Amino acid sequence: ADRNRSHWSTSKTPSYTKSVSWQHHRDNVNNKNIILSLIGSLESTVDVVQADVIRKTLEIVLRYTADDV
Repeated sequence: ADRNRSHWSTSKTPSYTKSVSWQHHRDNVNNKNIILSLIGSLESTVDVVQADVIRKTLEIVLRYTADDV
């Protein structure tokens, strides 16, 4: 079970990439959900390091969304 868990990200990557390209027209909706989720995480975290990571992630998603629109 532990071995499978460690390979979760690699085994999921191909199908994830396929679904993202297949749903390209829905990217903005998906990004909006990601942004809202990140903001929610940022508001609820008390960990300064985690907050910084979330903030950087938000910047990347916002930049990607702005370029895509």
